[in-house]
Amino acid sequence: MKVCVFDGLDLKKYEGMMRNKGIKICYRDCKDCNAVVIRNTTRIDKVFIETHPTLKYVVRAGVGLDNVDLEICKEKGIEVINAPGSNAFSVAELFFFFAIASMRNLIDAYEEVKNIQMFPDRKKYVGNNLFGKTIGIIGIGHVGKEIVKRLQGWNVKILGYDIVKDENFANEYGLEYVNLDELVKQSNIIAVCVPLNKHTKGMINENLFKNVRKQPIIINLSRGEVVNEKDILKMLNEEKIRFYCADVISDEISPTEEDIALISHERVIITPHLGANTHEALDNMIKQAIEKFLEKIK
Repeated sequence: MKVCVFDGLDLKKYEGMMRNKGIKICYRDCKDCNAVVIRNTTRIDKVFIETHPTLKYVVRAGVGLDNVDLEICKEKGIEVINAPGSNAFSVAELFFFFAIASMRNLIDAYEEVKNIQMFPDRKKYVGNNLFGKTIGIIGIGHVGKEIVKRLQGWNVKILGYDIVKDENFANEYGLEYVNLDELVKQSNIIAVCVPLNKHTKGMINENLFKNVRKQPIIINLSRGEVVNEKDILKMLNEEKIRFYCADVISDEISPTEEDIALISHERVIITPHLGANTHEALDNMIKQAIEKFLEKIK
């Protein structure tokens, strides 16, 4: 079996195990490969599959499958393997950066200190504590649960929304399941942690916030297309929401007009898809994906 490795992934830790199973590893594009190991750059689509006629396995060292055409893979009998939950702890940590940076005006304060090289008037940077607030989490999956765990001790009220309710987890960590409208009404901070699919695309929109009581901060740890970015801009400008933070935009290769407007908005913090970009998370994603792949072919 021949395995091609893409996206700069380093499988040195696993090369011995793979060779023991008769696998030849190529760190380049081989058209006669039987499997590919990818991250989130290489697209597995109809063209790729047609030019790799012997492909039987797609191994995604990560969670999201946005860059894999699952329908064509199923049609061609190609098995897709990923590593759900492998980076959840890393993504969850980013929530706290966004929450505290936006509530405490830390980005603006930092930039002013750097620009004028002295301390500015602190009065204009008076912020709020995370302590004691209401946190709403849309999607209580791997990432959502990791956020809930890390919120213990902050004296916050935690609300959750998901189509599947894990009542045992909720009881253990003090999570209250509510409907989506109620979560939006009550929350000071809303974390979006759902996968992107036909049901979640554009689910964070102006209509959802029509009865908002507070001026919440929205933190998108999901995918850019889960939010309606045009609506986000409108709500920011109308001050229906206090801040928008995201690790993603709708088109990370060729940003749309809405993406560019969001990036430049004064009450927006955007990071370049860094949620899973830690050494620990990268190692764990590769480890889980390769182990699952080797289990399949034993």
